Formats: sequence, structure tokens, C-alpha cells
Amino acid sequence: MVKKFKLDEKILGKLKKSTSRDLDEVLSKTIDEHVALGKIYDTIDDESVKQSIRNYIIIRSVSYFEKILKQDFTNKVDLEELDYDADLTFTIKDLKQWKKNKINYSIGEIIANNLNFQNVNQINKNMSELFKIDFFELMSKKANHFSEILENVQNLLEERHKIIHDCQNTSFDMKTIAILDASATAFLYHHSGVMIDLMKSRIKSHRSST
Repeated sequence: MVKKFKLDEKILGKLKKSTSRDLDEVLSKTIDEHVALGKIYDTIDDESVKQSIRNYIIIRSVSYFEKILKQDFTNKVDLEELDYDADLTFTIKDLKQWKKNKINYSIGEIIANNLNFQNVNQINKNMSELFKIDFFELMSKKANHFSEILENVQNLLEERHKIIHDCQNTSFDMKTIAILDASATAFLYHHSGVMIDLMKSRIKSHRSST
């Protein structure tokens, strides 16, 4: 069955505006927080407090990282009204909570919030299935030093997992954390750029076939 094709320049504009706004807003908050924490960090002598700050920065960075990825995914599904082949599981508690809070999730939000974005392989799987193409292969052509960026992002995600789920303190110093955070930022910019390029390509392909 042929699905109605709704992608056009207006939708692309909405996606580009939304993606850019979300990314800039999140990164602005992240930078402001890290600058403030860095100033405090340098005045502290207590190593246990410094350790807590390092842990917090990693947790916060990954939270922002996942927020943007989920928002990109949501925009893609909702703006194009795509069907995404995913088996989703909800608990009765989830449904009751949504009803209680009168939450009206979009289809894209429901899918994105039930997918795993906590390791790079799963991120690639989610986006590749969405676009029916190897997403990271395209990113590698767009981003310089993509393998290094990817490795750093995975290190950041794994470090957050250790802190949250294994109750361990990070062994990274502030300089290393800054490098990992910068890699995550580069990843997000290239990720959003590839999404927009793919949608432009689809518009061009659709026009040439009509």
C-alpha cells in the first residue's frame, strides 16, 4: 500500500527550525552550566565535592545528548507521519500516569521514549531503521574524525552508566570530560545535519518522479 507523501519544503523548514532551536537551546544550557561549575570547581579543596561535580557533569551531558536525539527522531516521525516498525511495551502504570497527567503524546514521542539511545550501536540502529539507510555511514562522510567522535561518545555513555547503575565514581578528570562533551556536541550537529540532508534528498527525488 502506498503511503501519502507529505514531505515538502514547508515541513523541511519546520524540521530545520525545530532541530536548530532545540540543539542551540540545549547546548547553551550545557555550556552555561559547565562554565559555572568550572568556576566553582577551581575554588574547591574537598576532593569528594569535586568528584560529585565530575559525576554530575557526565550525567547531565548524557541527559542533554539523549534529549536531542529523541527530539530529532520525534520530529522525523511526526512531520512525515511515518510508520516505524517497533514493538512497544507499556505498563498499566504508564497508561494510568498518562491519563492522570492528561499527557497527549504524539506518535513520534511515544516511539522515541520507548527506544534505547544509550549506546552508539543502538543509536545507529534506530536512525538507520527510520531512514532505511546506514545512518552512521553517512555521518562518517560528513564529519571529520568520525571514528574518534564515536569512540568518545560511547565512552561518555558508558561512564554515565557506571555512575548511575554501578554506583561508581568517574575516573575522568575535568579535561577528559570536556573532550568527551565536545565530541558529543560535534556528534549532535552532524547527526542533525545528516537528517536534514536526507530530507532534502527525498524532496528532490519526489519532485523528479512527479
